Amino acid sequence: MTKTILIKILPIVLPLLFFLIWYNYRKIKNKTKPKLNEMPLKRMLFISLIVFFSGVIYFRILSQHEIEGKYIPPSLEKGIIVPGHFTNE
Repeated sequence: MTKTILIKILPIVLPLLFFLIWYNYRKIKNKTKPKLNEMPLKRMLFISLIVFFSGVIYFRILSQHEIEGKYIPPSLEKGIIVPGHFTNE
C-alpha cells in the first residue's frame, strides 16, 4: 500500500495540490482568475519527479535483502501449474 501511494499516487496528487494552492493564492491576491500561461509548470514537474524518484529509491534501499537458495521457475506438473519458488540446498 505504501509503495502504491509513494510511486503512483503522490507524483500525481502533489503537483495537483500545488496547482490548486497556487491558483487560489493568485485569485485572492489579484482579485481575478490567473492566466494558465503563468502557471508554474516547471515547479510542478520538479515536485512530481522528486516524489517519484524518492519513492523508487526508498523502496530500492528497503528491499535489499539477500536471497539464499536456488530459484525454481514455474512449471507444469501433471497438468497443474506449480508456481516459482526458492529452495535451500
